[in-house]
Amino acid sequence: MIAVWQEGRKKTYDVNMLRLIVMCVLLIVSTCHGQSWHDRSTEYNTEFWKLRTDLAPSEAADAAKLLDAMYRAYSSGLSMLPKKRDTTFEAWVFKHKNDYNSTLQAHRRGDSNVTEHSAGMFFTTTYGTQVTAVTVEDSWNHFERVAKHEAFHQFAYSRFQHGMPQWLNEGIAEYFESSTYINGALIPGQVSKSAADLLRQDIRLNRCIPFLDLLRMNSREWLQNLANGYAALQYRQSWGMVHFLIHGENGRHSGKFNQYLLMIARGKNPDEAFTEAFGTSDLASFESAWAKYIEGLQQTSSTIAAIRLAYLATGAHALADLEQYPRSLQELRAMLQSIHFRNQITLNYHPYTFDSMVDKNYLIPPDMFSSEPRFVVERGHPLPKIYTVGLEPYDIAVKWYRQGGDRYWTIIVE
Repeated sequence: MIAVWQEGRKKTYDVNMLRLIVMCVLLIVSTCHGQSWHDRSTEYNTEFWKLRTDLAPSEAADAAKLLDAMYRAYSSGLSMLPKKRDTTFEAWVFKHKNDYNSTLQAHRRGDSNVTEHSAGMFFTTTYGTQVTAVTVEDSWNHFERVAKHEAFHQFAYSRFQHGMPQWLNEGIAEYFESSTYINGALIPGQVSKSAADLLRQDIRLNRCIPFLDLLRMNSREWLQNLANGYAALQYRQSWGMVHFLIHGENGRHSGKFNQYLLMIARGKNPDEAFTEAFGTSDLASFESAWAKYIEGLQQTSSTIAAIRLAYLATGAHALADLEQYPRSLQELRAMLQSIHFRNQITLNYHPYTFDSMVDKNYLIPPDMFSSEPRFVVERGHPLPKIYTVGLEPYDIAVKWYRQGGDRYWTIIVE
């Protein structure tokens, strides 16, 4: 007889019975390991997507919310484009990179290890299904950026039946990738300091691809440049061109850009579409105006404002536990400093640490859209109203709510 200890009590089992138990356990483990990712994942139907994922239900809900927000942003920003292909929008979100690799390689012909060097892609399976696939393993922030980019390619597939110039497809995808995501809403047109600085450096060092070459670059040439080490430059320049055509020179080109997109969607030659839509074939002047625009491009403030607004909400919540209710931004600041408030908050699964003694935490820096954005704190019942004023293109605010008797907050886009 063999003795086995379990939960503090001594039990005895026959040796043969023990061997049978071990064999069953090994069989179960072997079966689980043999399951494909599709067998282990769960399918959800969102407003716009069929989502398959092995994330926990709460994380799957966050991914679904992001995907729907992305679709709304694409369809709103490109509302002039009718749907040309009646395809199902399908997304696969993987918790682990190894599942992403093995699943995509099994569904893509001639993969050549492309999947292993990616964190997301839009592709057509061997069965003809269009899928946006992304892994969350690196970080949630990285997943969000990749998803915003790759899902646009799926949206473009449904609108541009005749295809798109490579720079345009990637440039618009980069434009949406750079958008700020807040609680179910995307704020487009955002600019990071690093992107603006790098693009300025590209221009000053004469590294940029001539406009005509970029406009006419096909997918084979694009991929060859990626292999030659020009990946970041191509994506960055394409993003900068799209940003200029939408926002440059006080938005004077945006209507013409919409016409250009519509002509391409109808199958017009891209060179002819550009000349007709913008009323010129003088790319040298266009390139000069673009370079001037990039030289003055500033970091935008929506992301910064959202992070700092979350900090103010966290501080107001802590003060409420002390029965202190500020009626202005100055009072909120003084109260937080009196208790030496220093806290770490998590937004979209990313931690941020704040100190109440740091002046910039109570300010919103001006940017290319907003000259004097600011935070406002007013008396509430009992928690204060906290929101922004003058932040473009959208103001944001703290929304308080109760759940299970406890107070919580979220940020909403006004």
